[in-house]
Amino acid sequence: MKKSCITLALTCGFASLLIGCGDKDDQSHPNTLANAPPTIVQTTSSVDTKPNPVPAQPTPASTMQASANSANNAALNQGGLDMPAVAKRHNCPACHSITKKIVGPAWMNVSIKYKGAEKFEYNGKEYPLVEGLMMKVSQGGSGHWGSMPMPANDYKGVMQSDIRELVLFVLGLSK
Repeated sequence: MKKSCITLALTCGFASLLIGCGDKDDQSHPNTLANAPPTIVQTTSSVDTKPNPVPAQPTPASTMQASANSANNAALNQGGLDMPAVAKRHNCPACHSITKKIVGPAWMNVSIKYKGAEKFEYNGKEYPLVEGLMMKVSQGGSGHWGSMPMPANDYKGVMQSDIRELVLFVLGLSK
């Protein structure tokens, strides 16, 4: 039954195409392709009859939060704070922003979390904060900001001066 319905639908669609391809000079004909509605053929074995959900309208609170985030980004940029060149060179903006979570945490949130901290635990061992964060950026890992792992960025340890510069930049954001 389904096969015959599909065959019938395809045949009707093809026939309407042939009818519409009459005289090429007569573009006002009602059966021209320009005036024909699109033909949709169902080829799957099941049809989803669930209605499409209506997208949620922003609540006043989420609108205010979005405005606050925009204001923070604008304030940071007006204050001259932008991703440092070293961050752009190492493609950090692909996963991080200063004020909002992308794939990884917002750098401002990292700065706030570690403000006043002196130690950082990495792979079960405690390190001085800057050195521990440098190890995390260099060798990667997960667990401090959820389940999304940070990839290793300098596993061989050849970019330590750049990574130190980035860590110090991030930690200095909340001062």
